[in-house]
Amino acid sequence: MSFKKQLRQEVLAHLSALSQTERSEKQVSLYKQLFDSLEWQQAKTIAVTISKQPECETRPVIEQAWKEGKGVFIPRTVTNGRLMEFCSYTHKTDTRDVYGLQEPLLEAISTSKDSIDLILVPGVVYHQNGYRIGFGGGYYDRYLADYRGKTVSLVFEEQLSDKVVAERYDVAVQRLIISN
Repeated sequence: MSFKKQLRQEVLAHLSALSQTERSEKQVSLYKQLFDSLEWQQAKTIAVTISKQPECETRPVIEQAWKEGKGVFIPRTVTNGRLMEFCSYTHKTDTRDVYGLQEPLLEAISTSKDSIDLILVPGVVYHQNGYRIGFGGGYYDRYLADYRGKTVSLVFEEQLSDKVVAERYDVAVQRLIISN
């Protein structure tokens, strides 16, 4: 088993072991820090995945963005070249399950990178310097390679590790918001 895969499995096991109360308290802390951040306050548009367990739940982030009148975009994979794009997401957007993630149907219109102010970057393991180990596809690193907006990750303290080593094509997240 590769080192990354082993580290990923260890962190996912720690996250799965959190009690519902612990998880809720940590998420409330993360949401407060995010919504109080300059990155959030200045953003008119955000891009975010629809989370799955044991990640930090993103539905409250999406709901808050809608409440504040922000545009919300969710990723859709593009099979050629293992790429992704972001499409507008509203209460009426139909989604489908792809690789265990909810993404917009093929009919949804994608947006340009320049129209996204803030991307909430998912991951499994993070180093304090912003480098991360995701779920193994490299989609976000490829997307972020020429993205000029702001990037933030919502991180449970259990996800931090000094064992994360940046590789050639990795792109660091600009700001980690860490549960306390």
